[in-house]
Amino acid sequence: ILETFIPGLFIRLMKLKVEEGEHEISIKDKNFFRYILFFILYRPSLKLIGFLPLLPLRVRFLKLVGLKMGKSSILAGSEIIHDPYAVEIGEQTLIGGYSWILAHIAEEKLIVKKVKIGNNCLIGGGAVIMPGVVIEDNVTVGINSVIPKNRILKAGKIYVGNPVREISRNEGSTV
Repeated sequence: ILETFIPGLFIRLMKLKVEEGEHEISIKDKNFFRYILFFILYRPSLKLIGFLPLLPLRVRFLKLVGLKMGKSSILAGSEIIHDPYAVEIGEQTLIGGYSWILAHIAEEKLIVKKVKIGNNCLIGGGAVIMPGVVIEDNVTVGINSVIPKNRILKAGKIYVGNPVREISRNEGSTV
């Protein structure tokens, strides 16, 4: 178990994260190089922790490498958070199993943009959240929904589909 945290400590101590913005897909680009190095250190450790049924260890590792998450929020344990240093999850939010949260996308360039998920949100299993997405408070995202890059999901609503579309307001919402 200790071996899994050593790369995480290295990532933390070296402040290994990629700046928001567009970066050349070239080893000569400082941010692209940092992204590759982060990925090489992060993914094997995350996979190893995934084999262990110890969710608190997984959450600690994700926070060690930069995830900002409310104390009362819950991860299913099988989600993939590709760029934890660029992801914020509010309080009392549940991220369903096999969901993907990505703060990067490679098009003609490597694009890195923060993902923010508000308080009291429910992200259904298998959902895919792309870079630049902002999910406001009290939002429900349906199972297997895809939220394209740079979308803003308004507070107190329910979204489903690929790409997501609003279907109604959350009844319990105070917004």
